[in-house]
Amino acid sequence: MTHKIIKAFFILVVITTSLTGSSQNLLSNGDFESGGNGVGFNINSCCYNAVSPTSGNTIPGNYAVTNNPLPMNTLNFYASTDHSGTGNMLVVDGTNTGGQQRFWRAGNSGGGACGLTVGLTYTFSFWIKSIGIGVTNVLGTKPQIGIAWNNANNVTLTSGNALTAGGYVIVEPNAFGWQQIVYTFRPTNACVNIEIFDDNTNQAGNDFAVDDFSLTAPPAPLSLTYSITNLSCINANDGTIFGYGIGGTQPYVNYTLSGAIPATNSNTGFFTGLAPGTYNLSVTDNAGTTVQQTGIIIPTPTGLTLTAANPTICAGASTTLTASGGGPYTWTVSPNTETVPSGANPTVSPSVTATYTVNSTTVTPNNLVYNGDFFLGNVGFTSDYTYYNPNNPTNAQKAYGVVTDAEAWEVGFQPCNDHTNGLGRMMVIDGSTVNGGNDKVWCQTVPVNPGQNYTLTYWLQTLALPSPANIDVVINGVSLGTSLAPNTTCTWSQLTQSWNSGISTTAQICFYNRNTASNGNDFAIDDIVFARVNTCTLPPKSVTVTVTNTINLVINPPAAVCAPNTVNITLPAVTAGSTAGLTLTYWSDPAATVNQLSFASAGAIATSGTYYIKATLGTCSLVKPVAVTVSASGTVPLPTVVSPIFLCQGSTATPITATALPGATLNWYANASGGTALSGPPIPSTAINGDVFTYYVSQTIGTCESLRAVIVVGINNISGTITMFCDPSRVSTTPVTSVFFDWNNLPPNPPIYNYSYTINGGPAVIGSTNLSSLEVFGVLPGQSVTLTILSATGYPCIASSFPISYTCNNCSTLTVPTFTIPSSICSGSVAPVLPTTSTNGITGTWSPATVSNTVGNTYTFNPDPILFPCADQYTKAITIANPPTVGVLNGNQNVCVGLTTTFSSTSSGGTWSSQNTAIATVNSATGVITGVSSGTTSIDYTILGTGGCSNVIISRSVTVTSPIVAGTLNGNQAICIGQTSTFSSTVSGGTWTSSNNAIATINAASGVINGLTAGNATMTYSVAGTGGCPIATSTRTITITALPNAGTLSGTPNVCVGLTTLYSSTSPSGTWSSANPAIATVNASTGLVTGISSGTVSIDYTVAGTGGCGPVTVSRAVTVSNPVSAGSLAGNQAICVGNITNLNSTIAGGTWSSSSNAIATINTNSGVVTGVSAGTATMTYTVTGLGGCPNATNAISITVTAIPNAGTLSGTQAICVGLSTTFSSTVAGGTWSTSNPAIATVSATGNIIGIAAGVATISYIVNGTGGCPASVPATRNVTVSAPQSAGILSGTQTICVGSSTTFSSTVLGGNWESSNPTIASVNATTGLITGNANGIATIRYIITGTGGCSDADATRTVTVNPNIVPTFNAVAPICSGNTLTPLPLTSTNGITGTWNPPLDNTNTTEYTFIPTAGLCATTARLTITVNPRIVPLFGLFAPLCQGSTPPVLPTNSDNTPTITGTWNPPTVNTASLGTTIYTFNPTAGQCVSNTLTTLSITIVPVLTPNFQPIVPFCDGTSAPTLSNTSPNGVEGTWSPAIISNALSGNYLFTPNPDQCAVTQTLSVTIIPRTVPDFAAIPPFCKGTTAPILDLTSPNGITGTWSPALVDNTVSGIFPYVFTPDATECATQYTLYVEVIEPANPGFPDLAFCFQNSTPPLPTISPNGISGTWLPATIDNEVSAAYEFTPDAGECALSQTINVTINQYTLIAIDGVVTNYFEENQVITVLATDSGNYLYQLDYGPLQQSNVFQNASPGTHVIKVVDANGCSSPLTRDVLVVNYPKFFTPNDDTYNDTWNISGLQEQKDAKIFIFDRYGKLIKQIYPSGKGWDGTFNGEPLPSDDYWFLVEFTENFQSKEFKAHFSLKR
Repeated sequence: MTHKIIKAFFILVVITTSLTGSSQNLLSNGDFESGGNGVGFNINSCCYNAVSPTSGNTIPGNYAVTNNPLPMNTLNFYASTDHSGTGNMLVVDGTNTGGQQRFWRAGNSGGGACGLTVGLTYTFSFWIKSIGIGVTNVLGTKPQIGIAWNNANNVTLTSGNALTAGGYVIVEPNAFGWQQIVYTFRPTNACVNIEIFDDNTNQAGNDFAVDDFSLTAPPAPLSLTYSITNLSCINANDGTIFGYGIGGTQPYVNYTLSGAIPATNSNTGFFTGLAPGTYNLSVTDNAGTTVQQTGIIIPTPTGLTLTAANPTICAGASTTLTASGGGPYTWTVSPNTETVPSGANPTVSPSVTATYTVNSTTVTPNNLVYNGDFFLGNVGFTSDYTYYNPNNPTNAQKAYGVVTDAEAWEVGFQPCNDHTNGLGRMMVIDGSTVNGGNDKVWCQTVPVNPGQNYTLTYWLQTLALPSPANIDVVINGVSLGTSLAPNTTCTWSQLTQSWNSGISTTAQICFYNRNTASNGNDFAIDDIVFARVNTCTLPPKSVTVTVTNTINLVINPPAAVCAPNTVNITLPAVTAGSTAGLTLTYWSDPAATVNQLSFASAGAIATSGTYYIKATLGTCSLVKPVAVTVSASGTVPLPTVVSPIFLCQGSTATPITATALPGATLNWYANASGGTALSGPPIPSTAINGDVFTYYVSQTIGTCESLRAVIVVGINNISGTITMFCDPSRVSTTPVTSVFFDWNNLPPNPPIYNYSYTINGGPAVIGSTNLSSLEVFGVLPGQSVTLTILSATGYPCIASSFPISYTCNNCSTLTVPTFTIPSSICSGSVAPVLPTTSTNGITGTWSPATVSNTVGNTYTFNPDPILFPCADQYTKAITIANPPTVGVLNGNQNVCVGLTTTFSSTSSGGTWSSQNTAIATVNSATGVITGVSSGTTSIDYTILGTGGCSNVIISRSVTVTSPIVAGTLNGNQAICIGQTSTFSSTVSGGTWTSSNNAIATINAASGVINGLTAGNATMTYSVAGTGGCPIATSTRTITITALPNAGTLSGTPNVCVGLTTLYSSTSPSGTWSSANPAIATVNASTGLVTGISSGTVSIDYTVAGTGGCGPVTVSRAVTVSNPVSAGSLAGNQAICVGNITNLNSTIAGGTWSSSSNAIATINTNSGVVTGVSAGTATMTYTVTGLGGCPNATNAISITVTAIPNAGTLSGTQAICVGLSTTFSSTVAGGTWSTSNPAIATVSATGNIIGIAAGVATISYIVNGTGGCPASVPATRNVTVSAPQSAGILSGTQTICVGSSTTFSSTVLGGNWESSNPTIASVNATTGLITGNANGIATIRYIITGTGGCSDADATRTVTVNPNIVPTFNAVAPICSGNTLTPLPLTSTNGITGTWNPPLDNTNTTEYTFIPTAGLCATTARLTITVNPRIVPLFGLFAPLCQGSTPPVLPTNSDNTPTITGTWNPPTVNTASLGTTIYTFNPTAGQCVSNTLTTLSITIVPVLTPNFQPIVPFCDGTSAPTLSNTSPNGVEGTWSPAIISNALSGNYLFTPNPDQCAVTQTLSVTIIPRTVPDFAAIPPFCKGTTAPILDLTSPNGITGTWSPALVDNTVSGIFPYVFTPDATECATQYTLYVEVIEPANPGFPDLAFCFQNSTPPLPTISPNGISGTWLPATIDNEVSAAYEFTPDAGECALSQTINVTINQYTLIAIDGVVTNYFEENQVITVLATDSGNYLYQLDYGPLQQSNVFQNASPGTHVIKVVDANGCSSPLTRDVLVVNYPKFFTPNDDTYNDTWNISGLQEQKDAKIFIFDRYGKLIKQIYPSGKGWDGTFNGEPLPSDDYWFLVEFTENFQSKEFKAHFSLKR
């Protein structure tokens, strides 16, 4: 709290001195805009009293702060603005109280202006103006302003009117306007008292106003700071340096920037467009002083850098490129055949020497604020605050520092750190209490781009509480808003402001603290950021990577060999084609760093695998793999075969086929093993039924041959047919979700049936079954299933009868198709096409298939039995109607825009419409045509057809003509009398007229106007209409103005140089000017003329003209005369009494006078001076002034010397022996002598030394001068004597501070003094000692020596004890007027005394306790607070309705704090009309006004609303609006609020809550509308003739249709809305018309096998549409498109189908099995060539996937079927190798042994069986019978046993371990 206590001492300080910038006003409220007395200044309340600025009358000593004196005293004050012309001033009615009463004292309480620097020269000024009407040239009526100064010297008046003898400034009369008074002074103390008074006490005049007080310090020494903005991008050259001059004499004349550029000057200090470099900046102020900052650096931005880790690499090697300085990066490479890298650190492997180039466009934020984190200290910004470094020792306000620790800078600040990192610098500020918060805390200017958005952020923290700073950010003079600093200390808060630069190119950013509180208001700012985003395209960088020793290593894989053969990878053929001269080595690891093969080993590789060849050329090398295959005998897989194959007896046999691996050769055999291979694939004989042939085939790869695959071919002649049917009785689902198909079985054995089915035409599901039935599940009610039997395995003779299809459905109910088909069509119109799809989605055919347009008929729809088995038949009757007839149109075919004409028709019932409503509109019912714009259009008359007949339309043209316009008028609308103006129009051909020819006439043709008299006239321009259109007119007013009058001028026409005269005019509002300001100037508004130089000049008075009149000027001459001179005076200035001398002047014609004829006289004309008596007299020479100039005088002094006289001697006549004294004479220049040197000697200067006791005579003689003789000697005796004694001292030696005692001596006549007056002072004569402070002082008594002897002294000490401060208990506050208890006369610490002043129970008062005399105690002060009595406040009550619920009167007032109490009467009575007064009685104990508060509550009567009944109206028409105010003024709301136009009902009016009224109910009746009864229009086909809509319904309702015509171009069901005419009370009617879309014939796409026979294309579609095909027949060798064109008369579309000719693609198949012993054995079936196939495993269902999961161990049969049916199915066996998981050796002949049967063909395979302890139990072979569960003939127990099997898979030896279970 120390800091804040210190601040409290500065409450009187109204200024602080800032030496950081130009001088500013150090006074607060010097312009009186912030308040009155006590706000920056103080007025002596003794003799000056404030009054209302509008009091109307004042007395001496009244004052007010106002903007106009006149309302203060309307009789005696002039009207005036303040000095600025817009604000306030202090107006004073001069006091008549003497004593120089102060009307203005600096400081809130008059304590002065503080914070000044001793020794500096300050300037104090203010403006003053006389405002009293009674002020004349008489001095007594003019204010005489004086200033009392304290703690100041060298006070000098530098500007102000002539001074009086007392040194007071005279205020001239009101006509002289505002006058400035300016003083300079030097403080001798930090606080200077400045007090202003009016020394004139005259009541006449002596009234004045003061304004714009100012106190300014001298400017600080000139210094310079700057801010820089770095380049936005490299090579941008857009850096800036902004210089800021500080101190010196402003304005700053020039800034100069030099260094990296030639010296450049600027008057703003802003230098832009700078390149990187080192600069020097200087500033020169208005006094010519120059300072400089050197070494200012704008750095060069860093660009891209690019390096390669290894710039030279071998071919095939890589290196890493590193890019930095940008990002993201884009790359290019040359040559462009190389791979383009990416990222910042790409790895590249060029095949040839390549150059890589990196580019980058960066988008980075950039802070434009220089030193925004204050890292550089106190640079880069300006401030109106004073900079203190390293601390603020006096806790000065309006101060700042740039520091790291706030507490170290100012005592009382919290130990807060910077925001950047907690260790750096920040700007700390002790807030300003002056200048209304308009002092800049921090300012910096930065460059900006026009039209961009910027964001300013900064961090703010509070350093001391309370009252946080209020920061206002201002950019280019515009505030962005204020933000409060945090309410807690040392807490940084980030603040953000947004700003758009507009057209600005620079932004001056300034922070202001708008808080001026002295307590708290301390803060810190840091990390100021004003961000822009720099988008920079950086110069690219390149690096070249050199590739040496390019190696081309070609690997030609060696052929596979069969063991025990080996592969030689060192053969030249393996690397043939490689670069010559390579050194080759051979390796088994990919990196070729370990496991190198010897040359011999590489030449005889016996194991399959991947090996590596390393080629070396110089320092470069390259490694590539080589695959080696060494197959074990018997490991080549089997070829792919299909088995069994069934052929029909007698059919043509073809060679058996098998599929070999790529590069393999097939070998055909008749035996399973051994024998010689056949010459080619065998051809079985089909001659004998029942024959079975077995063939074998292997494949050879290299020297290895696979095992032989078996192909069995069977021959039979089995035939038969299949009949399919649905069997619902065998459906197994409940509810039914399946269908059941059944068919007869084929003899003699159940074959495998291959099938597919679809549900409702969905995707096909394929499968196989050996049953003659199939239940299909997932069939929803209403769905159908089509089952197709594709083939029957083993029945080749009936293969051609397949596929066979049948459809079953799941139906529980029948669905009726729905259609929108017209019931009637127009005779002869295009008949509608019957849709083959119902509106509810059912397809089918019609009978008859087409509709007749001449004869009515009934048509039957038959649903598609397959797609819609659950649909029923539908019938529709269609009749034939006759078309309407058309009439003849009549009516006038010409009409004007905005006018009408009427068309009519000989045929009724039609509707009218316009083909172009932009030209003309027509009433659809009446035919009334309205012209809209010029042009010609057709009016259509439409008669609607009925029964499907189209509308009939007839047309008649109408021409619309545009009306005439008078155009836009132009011309000068203000002229002077006698002048002319010309009006014109944008349209020619019209005539002009004037509304008042006495004021102005106008030429009818030319539009020329003559001004005659002052006034306004209207000019009318008329253009005749054509084509029946009326005349068009346009008007324009003109004002005629009279000439201005400048009046008659008056005023004294002579004036002296430097003096003034006042001119005036009889006409007000003019402006004064001088024809030659070098001779005389004139105040433009007052006419005050000031003489400048001799001569005559014209003073002009100009009154401005108005309304087109020019100005008028009158003139009056004024003659300016030069003042006269008295010249230079000369002559002898020293004479003797009685002598004469002659004086003269360089200017003749003057007269002489003497200031003292008693000393010297002078001849008036000749200048002869005569000495009369000794002394000095002034001789004045006067020359009379001319032309109003004052007389000129000059003076010279004359000294008159008397006859010499020794004068009168003086000097101490008594001295001590050995001491001295000095005699002197009233006349100097004489000689001294003594009568007795033995007693006393005397020197030439009169110094006498005592030699011995006695008396001597001293003589003095003066020689004569100026011709006078020597004087008569003067004498004086001197007595020589002996020294004195001071005696013995006595008196009380102990007293209190502020009390006294008296010392005395035994020797009288001495003087007293104190060794320490600050502790005790003593009266020099009486010895009275006064205690001043605690301590001990020595009192000295001095006896003055006599006869010239030295003083004698004696001493005695006195002790001064301190005073005790009396203490008292505080007195509780009371209410004004309550009784106060007398104050205690003894303090709580025992001090007795009395109180002053007497107790006051009406005002808060400070009381002083005066201790009893003699006690060592001080006075004490006690303040008793007297609270004012509060008037309870309550809100007003609105008038209440009679009989309403009374409101409760509030018992708590609206004051804060609230006042409680009761009311009288206590409750509100609403029963009686009138106003009742309720009085509030406050509860006792509250400080409440003695005047009781009352409320008036008025009770008003209840009204009955008088709304009129509402006339019934038609349903749907516009309902009347319910007014919310009744005719008798009742306001309220309705329920419902809006009248329904559909339903009759009652409407309740409820008055508003503030209305005293009852409800009212209105009944509203709605007349129901008639429904038009149009007949339905039958559906018709799209494109046929549309029916016509009738405009009159069968029940007589007339109206119009929307759309008006039925559209036959779009299919669908469309609404046509009939709108009854406005005169009809009928409803709209919607008629739905169906336009049928032409049907799609619905032919399916077809597919056939190559060259198979194809059926003819059907000429009738599935939905009954007949037509023809192109091409007409199917080509069975080429796929093609075929177009079906419906026959004429069919309502159908053409259709194109695709016929696909499928090839025979299935050649061979193979089965691939996953590795042996895997948990999930997967068989993948491969087919050759590609095609659309189905796959089967072990005669199971066919499937589209060629993958079979979880295959069991053993041999499986796989089968591939051509889904297109164009290729024969192929089969083959596939072996799945796995082991049994358990066996049961219990001699039941089932599962009695354990073996791995899948390896039985591997003769070398071995199986080792172990128990759980690892003991070998048995070794078996897969080709054997297996293990029976015994060991040495003994059965082993049930347990898990382990096995190890050694086998070969894919020509590689492998092992497998697992376990199985033995179960007994």
